[in-house]
Amino acid sequence: MRYHFIVAPIFLILVACTTNIAPPPTPAVAESQPIKPTATPHSTPTATLPAASVTPTTATSNIGTVIGNVCYPSSETPPMTLYLKNLISNEITTLGIERGQFAYSADLPVGEYIAYADTVGMHLRGAYLCDSNEPCPFHIKPDQTTTIDLCGWYSLPGIRPPSGDQSDNQVIVKLLQNMNARTGPHLSYPELGLVEAGTSLQAIKRSTNGEWLLVEDPDLHITGWLHAPLLQIFGDPNSLPVESELPDAGLAIEQFTPAIWQSSPNGDIVHFKGHIRDEANRPVNGFSILLDNGTWSVLSHPTGASHHYPDVEDGYWDVVIPNETDAAGWWTMTVVRYECPDFETGFNAQCKQFTPLSETKVVQVVHPDENVIEANWTCLDKCDEGLYIKSYRRPIDPIPGNLLLYIEDRALKSSPPSPVFDRIEMKTIYDDLPDTDDGLQAYLADNRPKLLPDGEHLIINAPSGIIWLADLITGELSEISQPGEEAESNEEPIADYLAQQGLPPTSTWALSHDRRKVVYSLELGNPLENEIYILDLESQTHELVGPINGYRMPEIRWTAGDELLVIGATNPKFPSGGAIFTMRPEPNTLPEILLESDTAYLVDVLPVKE
Repeated sequence: MRYHFIVAPIFLILVACTTNIAPPPTPAVAESQPIKPTATPHSTPTATLPAASVTPTTATSNIGTVIGNVCYPSSETPPMTLYLKNLISNEITTLGIERGQFAYSADLPVGEYIAYADTVGMHLRGAYLCDSNEPCPFHIKPDQTTTIDLCGWYSLPGIRPPSGDQSDNQVIVKLLQNMNARTGPHLSYPELGLVEAGTSLQAIKRSTNGEWLLVEDPDLHITGWLHAPLLQIFGDPNSLPVESELPDAGLAIEQFTPAIWQSSPNGDIVHFKGHIRDEANRPVNGFSILLDNGTWSVLSHPTGASHHYPDVEDGYWDVVIPNETDAAGWWTMTVVRYECPDFETGFNAQCKQFTPLSETKVVQVVHPDENVIEANWTCLDKCDEGLYIKSYRRPIDPIPGNLLLYIEDRALKSSPPSPVFDRIEMKTIYDDLPDTDDGLQAYLADNRPKLLPDGEHLIINAPSGIIWLADLITGELSEISQPGEEAESNEEPIADYLAQQGLPPTSTWALSHDRRKVVYSLELGNPLENEIYILDLESQTHELVGPINGYRMPEIRWTAGDELLVIGATNPKFPSGGAIFTMRPEPNTLPEILLESDTAYLVDVLPVKE
């Protein structure tokens, strides 16, 4: 069994459901609290925190006082409940510790006690501990004050040597926070009940992948599976027999490994976030992060944008938890492939259908100093097998009376959108072209899509040699053997005339539909400094429209009626794309961005009937 414990600067944040908790005198399986998360990575349930109160259960004339510090390892304590248990009567005195409260005081009957505290939410436990890492008894004496500090927070999960009172062949587990026992070794199996923090149980079997342990305790009526990475395990879990009859969705191949992980403070939310990139530092889309704290789990939206979350950058994932104090404790994190059906209909953050693609990593969330966890991953193999490769992009706003064709992420697209460009053949049509603007420009010069006279069909030449007939209305796509008759070009005389006028060969130009004007770009000694001019062919006068700086100008088109200029620009940092602008063909006009994307490239603007 392989666990990786990433502790030092890493603190995770997950969308958690919590309930108000009043534990019984001894650890036991509580009746399972129904968890009905409705959260997505940007919406999570909240919890109501219990009011702090001192409720001594016994009154006597023999009274002493206990005081102490809550040495929670952060600049502020989360809300928690302190339990002072009389070891003779088993009576428990509870004390509410408010957010930011670092000291406490309570009057107690004389007797022998143990003291421990659980955070609200996950019930991460801190206690007054002996050297054995167990709660240490102390005595309350009449009219005396005893100081008991509650420390021992964030005791590490993981494998430890057997304790002194267990046999060599026994494996004992201890819960560091509340966890749900399940009927099988996977989050998709039903919950049996809630096992409370501090409970120790004997493990009797392990799952095939070692991620889950079957535990039992006849006295507490517990038999169920617990997520092993969140447990303290005393003894060798690999010595346990394997339960092979229940599938456990084990790791088939380790496709992802942790990259840079770091944490930062936030007093308002818990925020898990990060990027997935391949070994060439390119963003990887379509994979989710599974977060689990033993009582609640959530999946991040797959990396990159979808139509559910259209504004997510490539390779990015995140999960936000508004009820930030409840998330303090241990979490596991795993890269998975989301496999719930009907993703196009909706994304389900509570989906339990997924395939693990990384080993499970254990992290801690400490309120509020480590409430923002940045966890980045590196994809090692099969990086193109996520839910999608190319993330969703918002379509360009339509220009009435025009069909605008453009490339984004090497996919051919249109505005207004057509269902034909949702086909995989169109999404990958230009993948094999050189990833440069001049590569696209050179190919499109002789292979630009052609709109048929009916205005409903395009002929598209693919670099693979296939000629497609695309139905813009129905979305049908079919191969054809002939591209159809080429329309005669009447632009050669114009090109010759412009050359005679001294227009540099690097300039881009386009003839208006009424054949009376030519728009062209002129470099000002630098390919990233351009001015747009209009030449009136009748008067042979040149008129400055306006500047566009910071881009190259490989494409310029007129819209229907010659009412607008559409300019395809490329950014030198992203040579296969940049932006698409519009400009009025009038003096002193500034460009307006129609689309800005590091992979956007203008293909054509074709007049169509509205």
